[in-house]
This record gives sequence, C-alpha cells and structure tokens, in this order.
Amino acid sequence: MWLNLAFFYFEGGGAPPLWFQIAPIVGMIAIFYFLIMRPQIKQQKEQQRYVDNLKKGDKVITSGGVWGEIDSVDQQVVILKVHDKTKIKMTRSAITGPQPLNDEGASK
Repeated sequence: MWLNLAFFYFEGGGAPPLWFQIAPIVGMIAIFYFLIMRPQIKQQKEQQRYVDNLKKGDKVITSGGVWGEIDSVDQQVVILKVHDKTKIKMTRSAITGPQPLNDEGASK
C-alpha cells in the first residue's frame, strides 16, 4: 500500500526515486541487526567476561555438558574437578557458564 501511494504521488507514471526502492532494504538490515546480531554480540561479550573471571571453587558447566568445580585456572587451561578424585583438564573456552542454583539458592 505504501508503494502504491508513492506511485500516485508521481505524475506521468514515472518510476519513483531510488531511495523509495532502497529504504525497505535498509530497514530490513537494521531490523536484522537490532533483533539478531546485537543481542548475540552482547551475549558473547558476557560469556567472555565470565570465562576471563573464572577462579578456583566456581561451579560451572562445560560445552560438553560436564558439571564440575574449578580446581585450578591457568591462562588457557582449567582443571575441573567432577568427582572426589576425578579431574579433567580442558581449555577455558570450553566453559559455557555457571551451574544453575537450586531452590535453596545453593549450587547442586
């Protein structure tokens, strides 16, 4: 309907100006950026901030679904304690986030 009104605005049946054709495309790109790209970039920054601030004793979940407690942290490597005597060595980037809290407010 908007484009139909634009055609009536121009007498002589000529084509509308170029900006009438480009404006919807620019609008779709802006919507795509603000609804999809921007929230994803924000989430990646929060994830990186969390991984950069890991410390001993943090209870985390890895990208493979392993739940554990940080035993030691190096620059690129994390030792994750998953049971009493079981420890796993992995890269920091494998940590996806903290363990969720249960009803009492303490980690499971």
